[in-house]
Amino acid sequence: MAEEPSKVIRQFSLIHAMLASRFGLTIDEILNTVDGYRDTFDPYSEKSLAAVTKSFERDKKEIRDLGIIIQTRSPADASDDNHGVRYLIDPATYVLPPDVEFSRGEIALLQLAARAWQHGSMNKEALRALNKLRSLGIEPDSSLTGVRPRISGWNSAVNEFGEILSQEGVAQFDYLKPGDVAATTRQGAPLALIDWNGLWYLLAWDLDRNAERTFLVSRVTTVPRMVPGKRHERPDEDFAAHLTAELEELASHNIARVRVVTDSDADFRLTAKYGAADARGEISIPTADLDLLADELSEFGTDIEVAAPDELRTRLRKRFRSRSTATAKPSLSSDRRSGQNALHRAVSY
Repeated sequence: MAEEPSKVIRQFSLIHAMLASRFGLTIDEILNTVDGYRDTFDPYSEKSLAAVTKSFERDKKEIRDLGIIIQTRSPADASDDNHGVRYLIDPATYVLPPDVEFSRGEIALLQLAARAWQHGSMNKEALRALNKLRSLGIEPDSSLTGVRPRISGWNSAVNEFGEILSQEGVAQFDYLKPGDVAATTRQGAPLALIDWNGLWYLLAWDLDRNAERTFLVSRVTTVPRMVPGKRHERPDEDFAAHLTAELEELASHNIARVRVVTDSDADFRLTAKYGAADARGEISIPTADLDLLADELSEFGTDIEVAAPDELRTRLRKRFRSRSTATAKPSLSSDRRSGQNALHRAVSY
């Protein structure tokens, strides 16, 4: 069953209020002014106060699980009851860059993706995604009613991890690390699940290694399952914010530089995603994972040249060689020799 509309509206209103408030809102201000709370809150009833406060704490947790960073500010003389704490969302961490716009077709695709989740096991996550779209000023297209695209593959792992996370359970799954030839079975208690730069990442407490580990969901080779009888209570920390900060910090220190053929598919797609080339004609690409970037760049073939780093050039060369071997014919024609030379130039600039 889909999440009730009143909860969707309440969470959307809370996000909007925390974005709009320059100095943040106290819990009293939230309960008395935000739609979804104020219409059910009776300030003279302790039972009502307890109920809406519980709803607020639950909503706050779910919003953070979505990857939205909720900041808190406490006054110097704050008491232990947290009534002086102010909650806010920094627009700089939430809004789209000013030069990014969605076409009508792109908006339709975003809505279809959310609906694909909504009709699967990710009802809550789908509605939260629509919440975020609406709060960015993107209204769904009503003409798409009834369209239900099917999405398979690693999205099922996202579904299961989200469910296990919400139940504070322990997940078991097989994971293929870069460079390994076989996946290994892992057990971890999910702490955060975020979509960062178009890829899903899981932060979990690895029970076998007794430490936090970050997993790229697309490298999970089996559908995660909840381990019966095992639970892991989550500490009261904003793990989604921590994971986002770690990935951004890692990416800021790993900058790849590539050149592209003018007006090629690589030119249009990479400049749209990472920005225009500099005076040297190079596009700078921050990355948290060179293997993932190599996978992305390998799609463009001879339309790109890797300037740096050497590790990326090596990874890309391996991918080109693998594809060349997979499609090789018995005889080495002059056309094929020419193609191989072109691929070599693409990764040895």
